[in-house]
Amino acid sequence: MFEIEAHYHDRKIYLSDGRVYQLGEILLRYFSVNSTVLGELFNVCEHANRELNISSLFCPADI
Repeated sequence: MFEIEAHYHDRKIYLSDGRVYQLGEILLRYFSVNSTVLGELFNVCEHANRELNISSLFCPADI
C-alpha cells in the first residue's frame, strides 16, 4: 500500500513524492492513456474500494 499527499499552490499540484504538475496536467494524462490501462486502473481502484470499504457509484461501463 502507498500513500501520497497532494497540495495545490499557484496553479500547480505538488505531490509528496516530489512530482509537480501544472493544473489539469494529471487529468490530461489520464484521458490520454489507452483503454487497457484504464481498465487496469479501474481494477486497482475496485480492489482498493473493497479493502477500504468505500461505496462506489462507478462500474466498468462508466469508464
